[in-house]
Amino acid sequence: MSKKSEGVDEKSKRDEFLVEIGERVRRARDAADLTQRELGEAAGGISPAYIYLVENGRQNITLTVFKRIAEALGVTIEALLAGAESGIAPTEQSLRHWTRTVGTLIEEVNERRRQDVGLLKELERLSIAHDKVIELLTERKATGSGKAGGKERPKG
Repeated sequence: MSKKSEGVDEKSKRDEFLVEIGERVRRARDAADLTQRELGEAAGGISPAYIYLVENGRQNITLTVFKRIAEALGVTIEALLAGAESGIAPTEQSLRHWTRTVGTLIEEVNERRRQDVGLLKELERLSIAHDKVIELLTERKATGSGKAGGKERPKG
């Protein structure tokens, strides 16, 4: 029996089944809005290169790794195997993960807003100081005390 008839693409040496599974993993990762690095980290420290190989049908993964990837994507192994887009529903674990992620992002946005308010106040203070310096320099120029070689009157 030839390799092609066994489901292996002779030209690229990729198993059609693995290619299809890899495409499903990639679609689920895209739907989850994860990078290969983020998926690998969420799946327990799998390298982005390994995820790339899986997605391109070049890595025959173990069921254990496949389960970790599915869980990190928030889908079931069955959904990835069946390829049912409607079956790629979030799990409780992925919903908790995304809830935490969104909560963290909201906290970061709020912190940055607080920082922005502080920066705006500081900018306003500097703007007022800048205006005072310009006013003083304008007064000195008008009175002639700011000219080079000119003598300033002693205060007192």
